[in-house]
Amino acid sequence: ISRTGVPRWMKAIGSKEDDDLTGGMDITGEGTILVAGGFSDTLWSGSGDTLLNEGSFDIFLGAFGADGEELWLKKAVYGNDIQKATSLCIDNENNVILAGQFRDSTNIEGQFAMDHYDLRIHGFYSRFSSVDGSFLWGKTMESINDQEGVRILDVYSDEGAIILAGSIRDSVGIGTDTLVSVNASEDAFVMSAIPGGNLNWIRTIGGTGEEQARTILMGDSDHIYISGQYSSPYLKTDTITPDSLYTETNMGGFDLFSVCFNAGGEMDWLITTGGSGNEMASGSEMLTGSFALSGYFSDTLLWGDTAVYSSGPTDDDLFIGYIGTGGGFQGIKTLKGTGTSHEESKATFHTNNDTVYSLIYSNATLLQIGDDILTSPHNKYHMTIGIMGCRPLSVDNVLVQDVATCYGDSTGSLRIFASGGFGPPFQYSINDGGDFDTFSALISGLPAGLYDVAVMDREHCLFSGPTVEIGEPDPVEVEVITVSDITATAPGLIVVAATGGILPYAYTLQPGGITQGVGTFVFLEGDSGTFQVEVTDAHDCGPAATDPISILDLTHMGTESITAGQARFYPNPASEEITVEMATGTEEVLIEIVNPAGQVVAERRIMATGGLLKETIDISNLEKGIYYIRVRGRMLSGFLVI
Repeated sequence: ISRTGVPRWMKAIGSKEDDDLTGGMDITGEGTILVAGGFSDTLWSGSGDTLLNEGSFDIFLGAFGADGEELWLKKAVYGNDIQKATSLCIDNENNVILAGQFRDSTNIEGQFAMDHYDLRIHGFYSRFSSVDGSFLWGKTMESINDQEGVRILDVYSDEGAIILAGSIRDSVGIGTDTLVSVNASEDAFVMSAIPGGNLNWIRTIGGTGEEQARTILMGDSDHIYISGQYSSPYLKTDTITPDSLYTETNMGGFDLFSVCFNAGGEMDWLITTGGSGNEMASGSEMLTGSFALSGYFSDTLLWGDTAVYSSGPTDDDLFIGYIGTGGGFQGIKTLKGTGTSHEESKATFHTNNDTVYSLIYSNATLLQIGDDILTSPHNKYHMTIGIMGCRPLSVDNVLVQDVATCYGDSTGSLRIFASGGFGPPFQYSINDGGDFDTFSALISGLPAGLYDVAVMDREHCLFSGPTVEIGEPDPVEVEVITVSDITATAPGLIVVAATGGILPYAYTLQPGGITQGVGTFVFLEGDSGTFQVEVTDAHDCGPAATDPISILDLTHMGTESITAGQARFYPNPASEEITVEMATGTEEVLIEIVNPAGQVVAERRIMATGGLLKETIDISNLEKGIYYIRVRGRMLSGFLVI
């Protein structure tokens, strides 16, 4: 069938009986179509080949060209009782991985015997050449106690690894390993095998009810997505300890689950959803940044924040829902037939532009898919193929407005332009569909950073757009370039430079609050002290401030005695003691000697009674160098200790 639904060719394989079943189909990289199935009696193909049944039900395997020409057809698995093909896939070497079930004595191509005379149903998986169908190897999964112990429902191969999924009951043997289900009920399983078919790892998803893994997807070499249904009140995987059971509340009947494992078999996430009726999974397809899960539901189905309803409480309607690769629910579509009917997606597939097709199984007298109305007046089941997923949807452009104010502000914005799909109203997301919080194409109030743009149309179809970046100004910062003290021959200086933000800058000297447009501050005799320079930009961003900077008045450093303000101190230089003279009132006077690092190394606190104060301070324990006198908190001048 063409992408527009035009039939190209059809081939039939069948027998005189009415119980012939298909059991899987896949296509090699060269376009060869491989098909497996089951038959009883004698099987005929359109080319005239016949296969004779040897038991009650055998398995055939065939190859067809892209034009429908039969390349080969053979009886692949046969025996005394029932053999059933359940799934088929092509591996990375274009060979066929075939999985299924058998009972009693069975062999593959007469080369691999599987003899179990216990009336229990066992599982098998095997490898055949796609060129001529020759058998390469086979492995079994043996039911130990239960009559229906193993059901392999899907198989997938990628980069040599083989992934199988299905269900087990009670105990199952895989080589020398034994797998036990929870409470001997039906549990879902996912299994990884190495290229030769031997077990790599196996995990179960179980509870007290019935669990079945129905579909397998691989998004990349390190992520495996398994989906299915469950009826237990809780689910447990054996990748976590019994003390931390992963519990999900069942909403009624069978609910849906999807779980992601990494290549080593460790669980990344597990999500569930459902409704008041039964929800059953049947197919899945890997898309760009998400995957589509299809099946049918009755009554209600909750998909994230979206609730959908079937035509009636007992009606079964088709659904295709979308799940992000991080485990978030996205859009969902449903198909409802007229009257009390059953609609189910038997298969789901997609094209390179993520258009999703569905093979629809229905007994409704009328179906409407888009603008097409399909009728079946006889209330018989019929198959329909249609675009039940999403029409091509795109993000055409994203206009980015960077943060235009200060570093760290949330004043950026994105304007998203979308088209296609089922049209507006569109919903927009900036975390790749994790949340669709707005119908507005303009999303504002954003901080700087990376944003994964996605858009959803009115039918909840999603498209992952580009990753865009909102920028912002650099933070305002200030660097001290030069500091010099006041001397007898030159003023003191503080020179700073600002970076970041938006020009022009404003430089403010504190204390004092002197603001100017350049970062140079000049200090004259008597202006000594400890200062900071604060910088803001054109948007008043900041301030960025320097560390405290000490400016010393060394004007009188070379004189025998120094007079600063109303104080005099001598001798200069000094070695044993220094004398301070000053006029005072009735007050407490604090005299401090400070080293160049701003640390107080000696002090004297005097209660003056007025008149001339003369106080001598011992400095004999000070190391040689420059020190400063501070009186009443004001730095007066420096002197030299020798």
